[in-house]
Amino acid sequence: MAKTRNAKAKKRAPGNARLIVVLCGPSHSGKSTFARRFANGFTIINSDDVRKSLTGNPELSEHESSVWAEFSARKRIALRAGQNVILDACHLSSKARRHALEKVDDRYRKLCVVFDCPFHVIKKRCLRERRMSLAVAREIWNLFEKPTLQELLQEGFDEAYFISAGVVAL
Repeated sequence: MAKTRNAKAKKRAPGNARLIVVLCGPSHSGKSTFARRFANGFTIINSDDVRKSLTGNPELSEHESSVWAEFSARKRIALRAGQNVILDACHLSSKARRHALEKVDDRYRKLCVVFDCPFHVIKKRCLRERRMSLAVAREIWNLFEKPTLQELLQEGFDEAYFISAGVVAL
C-alpha cells in the first residue's frame, strides 16, 4: 500500500509542490502549538483566530457558518497565491477533512496530522488555559472520529502523521 501511495503522491505533486497540512484532533490536543512551532514558510489559518476576528471571541458561537465561510475564503486566497498552508482546526470528522481538501489542486501535497490525546491531558490543558469550559472540551473530544491511515488516504491525503500526547508516530 505504501508503494501505491508514494507513486500517487509523486504523480500529483511534482518536486516544486506546495504543501497543505490539515491538522485534526480535539480542542487542547496541541494543534495550534504544533502549527506555531512548524510554521516557518507556512500560512496558518486558525479557526479560533477567524472566530475571534469575526465575533471577538474564539469560543464556538451561533456565527459558525460565517466563521467557516471566512476560514474557507482565507484558504482559497492562500492557495491561489501558491502559499504553503496549515489549516489549524479540529476537523473532527471525515466530512470536515474532505471539506478542508476542497478546491486544493494537484500542485499541493496533502498532509494530515492527527492529534490523538487522552482526555485527562486535554482536561489538564483546558483547566490551565481557561479558554473553554471543561464540558465543551469533553463534548468536542467525544465527537472526534479518529481516522485511520487508510481512511485518510481514501479522503484524498497523500501522507498522514499521528501524534499521541506528544509522541510522533510516522
